[in-house]
Amino acid sequence: MADVVRVVAADDPLRDLFSPAGELTAEGRSRLGLDAAALRELYRNMVLIRRADQEALNLQRQGELGLWGQFLGQEAIHVGFSPAIASSAWRCSAASIPPTC
Repeated sequence: MADVVRVVAADDPLRDLFSPAGELTAEGRSRLGLDAAALRELYRNMVLIRRADQEALNLQRQGELGLWGQFLGQEAIHVGFSPAIASSAWRCSAASIPPTC
């Protein structure tokens, strides 16, 4: 087994945004352009999605809900997607059949 696992190349510009422990640095926070309240709101939304996801999974296991595809571990993409794109952009649901835009 290798002693060192290289996840991000040394010259990757995203590398400077995080500390070796994986925490967002001050430079990373400033480059995001989000204040503390906006970061808290994003985190709050991720927690809400995780809680709703767990409740839905519990209901499915009890036979109260038919099919449920878990979001566990994917909360950030769902929460970060909407604010990141322009409000006039088209949004399509990946889970809907047929796709609705």
